[in-house]
Amino acid sequence: MPKRLTTKLRVALALGIKNCTRVGIYRAAVRFGVLRCLTRPGILSAVGGDLRAAASMEVVSASDAVADACVREAEALLGGYMRYFGRHVMRVGSPPKWLKDPFSGRSWSERQHWTEVREFGKQDSDVKAVWEPSRFGWVVTLAFAFRVTGDHRYLNAIAQWVDDWIEHNPLHQGPNWKCGQEVAIRLIHFLVCVECVLGIKRATPSIVEFVLAHARRVRRTLFYALGQDNNHAISEAVALVVAGCWLTAQPTNPAIEREARSLIKIGTKLLRRGVLRLILPDGSFAQYSVNYHRLVLETVSLGYWWSDRTGRPCLGLSHRERMCRAIEWLANLIEPETGDAPNLGGNDGAQLALPLQTAYRDFRPSVQLSSVLFRRARMYADADLDTSLCLLGIDSKRFPVERNERRSRFFVDGGLVLLMSRTQRTWAILRVPRYRFRPSHADALHLDLWSAGHNLTRDGGSYSYNSGAGWQEYFPSVAAHCSCQFDDRDQMPRLGRFLYGHWLRDEATEFEESSEGPICRSSYRDFQGARHARTVHVERDRWTIVDEVSGYQRRAVIRWRLAPADWRIENNAVSSGLAKLVVSSDVALRRLEIVEGYESRYYMERTVLPVLEIEVGPRCARVETVIDPVL
Repeated sequence: MPKRLTTKLRVALALGIKNCTRVGIYRAAVRFGVLRCLTRPGILSAVGGDLRAAASMEVVSASDAVADACVREAEALLGGYMRYFGRHVMRVGSPPKWLKDPFSGRSWSERQHWTEVREFGKQDSDVKAVWEPSRFGWVVTLAFAFRVTGDHRYLNAIAQWVDDWIEHNPLHQGPNWKCGQEVAIRLIHFLVCVECVLGIKRATPSIVEFVLAHARRVRRTLFYALGQDNNHAISEAVALVVAGCWLTAQPTNPAIEREARSLIKIGTKLLRRGVLRLILPDGSFAQYSVNYHRLVLETVSLGYWWSDRTGRPCLGLSHRERMCRAIEWLANLIEPETGDAPNLGGNDGAQLALPLQTAYRDFRPSVQLSSVLFRRARMYADADLDTSLCLLGIDSKRFPVERNERRSRFFVDGGLVLLMSRTQRTWAILRVPRYRFRPSHADALHLDLWSAGHNLTRDGGSYSYNSGAGWQEYFPSVAAHCSCQFDDRDQMPRLGRFLYGHWLRDEATEFEESSEGPICRSSYRDFQGARHARTVHVERDRWTIVDEVSGYQRRAVIRWRLAPADWRIENNAVSSGLAKLVVSSDVALRRLEIVEGYESRYYMERTVLPVLEIEVGPRCARVETVIDPVL
């Protein structure tokens, strides 16, 4: 049997026969036109006039910082400028050109049925750039700006933009109906705007039609979302719960009432399944990504809040306990003063608009929201982090502050070790290869080191899911992580855009707390027999990393992807104003040099950073790196 076929069979077993079957059925249903018949094209009614007429005129209060930030963003939107992926302010017009990718200038067709759209078919255009404005995050911004100022320009813009979107995105046609999760996020944002911000309690038939069309589209491909075994299933389940709860409060006919109850039932079942399956007992999330972890906290929190307030709680005690573990997991990885966190795993800019216009890389507002809902306590005392609570009308002052105690620990289920120095001024995470779910990055034994708020050694991020010139291969690869590369190959063979074969498994991981500081040892052997063992030890704030490599044929390259600074090499030492690294080895080093690398802290953005490469010759070596941060 050919080696590649054997690899695919092993991966299929790892993914799960049920999941592979679900994805296979979806692809067959697309190919043979079944889903085209089930989701026929049509035209939705305009809803702008109804939104304008039914919106509450009562001005709501918000902190000056939250209100000012929201109004600034709303003014930019009125001027035709939109923020993409929490970072890039692009001129898109007012209303935007919904089918144009502002990064490449390419436009997508609105005439194709969604089953005919190839989301990665255009090599010079990333479909996420088209999806981003159609997630409707802007509708929450404009609605909140209207409620805090009473300025009808924002309300008029909502009415105009939504109707323009309906006109240029006919039902089930074009790229913005392609992905069930994208439809779900749009539906969630629309309903947050309608009820929570605009205060519309009794909707018109046109608004009900808009909601039902989205809920039905999500429902048609739930089996595909389940087959993905990731955030798709949770986001889509929450959308059904929220839509069902909202519809039951509307004066509709018996048929719609029955459908609403069915949406709640299906969404609740899938959400409960997703929480217990995809959030592991130690709080880790299935996608091994800090950003997707945040997205799951936001979506589950919103679904729980919406269902609970309508008397139809969607989560039981075991699910709420699992959510508490997930909250603590993310809180442990956040820098308390800045809210930043390691750029671990996939980072495609995904985020609900609940935190309004807080910085994209500030993870604290999302943790604050979920902490209040599931722990009944705030994680942070800063009122500026209560933006999500303010948006949902939750009085944060009613909840005490119970800070998270960051400490060294091994998240066994998800394969992550958190190491804190005794002084608490430096800390690190070590990525251990324990893949229960498919890995999207080759980041085994990656070490992310932080000192006084600076990310000294860092992950590369994702950049883009549809980029040329090798970028799509570079960012998920071992070369974009602080680990070791053998013989110029990746840690696992690449089988697809989001799929690796021969998933790595740690041979043994040992974690202990010594009197000087925590110590962790872990190792793996790759699909060609090369072995990497890494030991990390911190004594006060001096970090010692020992890499033992063997079993390769030509060379091994250990990389330290460094924070941008003026790094200089002198003999075997590398230093800057941030830290000093001293390298030693039991064999002669072939090369010790700083080369140019890249990172992507925001989707669709790549920047240069210095990478220290340590190269040793064949067979085996023991390399020690001592890192002394400047504090």
